Amino acid sequence: MPGLLDIPGVPSPLVAHLYELAAAYYHLEPWRWLYGEHQFEVRYPPDGPSRYVVVLGQPGQFHGLAVCDSLDDLSRVSMLPPEEQSRLLDHFLLFFGEAVETPAGDLEEIAHSGQTMPLHGTFPRFQRKDGEQGPVLPTGEDVSWAEGALAAMVAYVRALKSHPGGGIHPVEMIVPVRVIRGDTEVYIRMPVLP
Repeated sequence: MPGLLDIPGVPSPLVAHLYELAAAYYHLEPWRWLYGEHQFEVRYPPDGPSRYVVVLGQPGQFHGLAVCDSLDDLSRVSMLPPEEQSRLLDHFLLFFGEAVETPAGDLEEIAHSGQTMPLHGTFPRFQRKDGEQGPVLPTGEDVSWAEGALAAMVAYVRALKSHPGGGIHPVEMIVPVRVIRGDTEVYIRMPVLP
């Protein structure tokens, strides 16, 4: 099964950092506070095109992030029952599952980089879901975008957890993050849909 290292132009330091961010995201358990109605507009770089992020992990769902490429896709999927959303939607996805769901090359990169993976043998998997055709490898652009976006979501959830009892409030902000190329910024806004 091909993995992130099989995508042209995706270097191993990027894959290692992406898995590090995925582990941090999993340990923060954002699904305990953020639900389907908390959709985020994310732009990385801040002047780049918008993508729309939904935290997954409510009862009956696996844990992770779904990323819609357009506001129309987000609007359409928000009207569907959860069991139909992933089947009908073209989207980029981070989910957590067993090691057998993670490509061998990616598992080797995780071990080589010294990453400790999330809880109870759970490993991250990145893929693009192409509607009825099923899962395919993400693009190099998806992987690069995911590094900045995931770093921003980790920073946002850390800030949210540092103010317990503060509730979820609308947000529009530029989040400073570190990616393998250095320091950069990511724009996030929530809510997106009324």
